[in-house]
Amino acid sequence: MAFNTGPQYTQQATQLAQVQAKDSFETKSQNYSDPVAYSYAIGDYLLNWRNEASPTPGFANKLDYIQALLRGSGLSDDTTERGIIGNKDVKALQDVSRIALQNGVPFLNMLQNLYTNKSSAVSFSKSISTAIKLLDPTDAKSTLSDAYFKYYGAFPSQNQITEFEKKYNEEAKRQMAKSTTTTTTSGQTSTSKTTTLGEGFTEKEQQQFLADYLVKNFDVATKENLGGVAKSLYDDIVKTNKNNYLSEPTLPEVASVLKQVLDAPDDAVANELLNNYKNQQRKVASTQYLGIQPFLLAGEDATTYTKPLVDFLTKASGRTISYDDPFIKKALNFKDDKGNYRLMNDLELKNAWMSDPRYGTSPAAIQEGVQMANYLTQKLGR
Repeated sequence: MAFNTGPQYTQQATQLAQVQAKDSFETKSQNYSDPVAYSYAIGDYLLNWRNEASPTPGFANKLDYIQALLRGSGLSDDTTERGIIGNKDVKALQDVSRIALQNGVPFLNMLQNLYTNKSSAVSFSKSISTAIKLLDPTDAKSTLSDAYFKYYGAFPSQNQITEFEKKYNEEAKRQMAKSTTTTTTSGQTSTSKTTTLGEGFTEKEQQQFLADYLVKNFDVATKENLGGVAKSLYDDIVKTNKNNYLSEPTLPEVASVLKQVLDAPDDAVANELLNNYKNQQRKVASTQYLGIQPFLLAGEDATTYTKPLVDFLTKASGRTISYDDPFIKKALNFKDDKGNYRLMNDLELKNAWMSDPRYGTSPAAIQEGVQMANYLTQKLGR
């Protein structure tokens, strides 16, 4: 009987051991504190990467691809010509390798994950930055209406508009730049000097004022009428929970998180807040799946590992299988002879299935029984 869960599953089952191997690229990051010694230690890797094709089109080679991710994610701000590894690039390589080793994830996977989390911005701060650039206070009504719709998928009430206009005008007046003029007389000549105090209601302050007001009015939202960016954020959180078999959060339960994200000063901070919350949820899920805990702590979802197991068991048993099947839970909490929790390899998975009570009535077992009966019949001449 063939137990084929695919090369991806096999790779996932062995990658932890590969990452922690004595001579692995990830382990070298811990073995050298001197940057020069570390550079020599990884020299062969850099040379090989120069001669390997990039995993993604558009780059000269694998090294060029890795360097682009290091710099594009902000992990390295080196300015050497692309293709020439600078000192800051080397430091970033070592830093990412250490994170990968700590989480039991291959270096390139971790780098790609860090790059994605850094660059995959939820675009909503821009709606504020383009909406309220030193506007005349009389434009506050249209400003609030446009931004409110983008945030919540609905228009504000007249009471909200009136309140916003009042508070906006008050703040603009409070922060209005003041000028003082001093006159100096020397003999028959008088000179005047005008000094402006303060910057007034700056563009950045206006953006934050609008964000604060929008977040303050978030409390009027319900799951049923939620729209715009707020709904996209809520749906993203719900998806992460579902992918890790956690209960769907209610809007009040995640309201504080949504408020923090919506009130963030820029997209980088907003996405960091959102990703931190989602990773907290994955951490909760990781306590239920000890065999894949390192992967969940590194930012992956449980469905990445449950789906191939569900597919395998469905095919092997000839039945409909759910993610909470006891066999699935056993496979994802497997402890080897050394006491380490990890993914099963193909042989261990096969043996576990053959020990399952359902194996005896599985299509494969029935077929094997028929074949054995036919064989005995032929041998006995019946």
